[in-house]
Amino acid sequence: MSTLVGYRVFVTIVEQQSFSGAAKELHLSASTVSKQLSKLEDRLGAQLIDRSTTTLSITQSGLNFYEQCKDILQRVDQAEISLAQEQQDLGGCISVSFSSVLCKSVLIEVLTEFADEYPHITLNLQTEDQYENLVANNIDFSFRIGEVINSLMVCLPLLKTRMVMAAAPSYLQKRGNPEKTGLWKNHKLIIPSYFPEKEVTQFLNLTNDSDCQNIKNHHKTNDVLCLIEAGISGLGIITSLDLSLNKAIAKGELEVLFPEMNMPSRPLNLIYHKRSYMPNYMCVFKDFIKTHTLLN
Repeated sequence: MSTLVGYRVFVTIVEQQSFSGAAKELHLSASTVSKQLSKLEDRLGAQLIDRSTTTLSITQSGLNFYEQCKDILQRVDQAEISLAQEQQDLGGCISVSFSSVLCKSVLIEVLTEFADEYPHITLNLQTEDQYENLVANNIDFSFRIGEVINSLMVCLPLLKTRMVMAAAPSYLQKRGNPEKTGLWKNHKLIIPSYFPEKEVTQFLNLTNDSDCQNIKNHHKTNDVLCLIEAGISGLGIITSLDLSLNKAIAKGELEVLFPEMNMPSRPLNLIYHKRSYMPNYMCVFKDFIKTHTLLN
């Protein structure tokens, strides 16, 4: 049995003023109570209860130790009560990270709905475009695009997303629609520098235009929010995940180009660390995300 069990046995013996009374209170046998006390005394190297008398007699060392044990057990009991109350109230703070490309996606709506449904749970939202160490950075859950292979992590697939090409109606009116005219040399792309070069090259090769395929002829940005706003303002044609452009497309701020392009899909995953115990409020968050209709 644990050290705390030994403390509790000793404190109960003192308060019940007998071994048999302590055994009854703790639902243990009298021999188990006696053995626990002996183990505690042996470990401490001190006699806590004098067994040489006919009545139970506590030594001075035992009296002093009793007060300290009592305090320790009361604090442990209070900690357990507080933890149980926390689980019941579903209160706590959850750290959530995601790449900036998801800032314009339905993810924010889903997180807002979760916060409305569970007002005692707060969210610490962090944007990070590089895959981070969840444990080292104290991140509870992370939303990531693409495959994640890590034996220490749970990877929960949510939905599929793919790259699309889009432009503002004002841009197309001014420069023409390359989908209809094929005149790519008159167009400017806004290339996201945070995307893998292989994906950028795939898009440029679709133009079949040597001038367009030269990356030096196009604008660049390292931020997805800047990319989307620049596209809406008419700076150029943009490429991004459909998740990040769907709102602007629905509002008519952007128009999808070459919708027949069959670009490979990529999964949006919920990533979290494998653990033997997960607080109830985190389980609620995980289940909420797992079953939300916008993410399935």
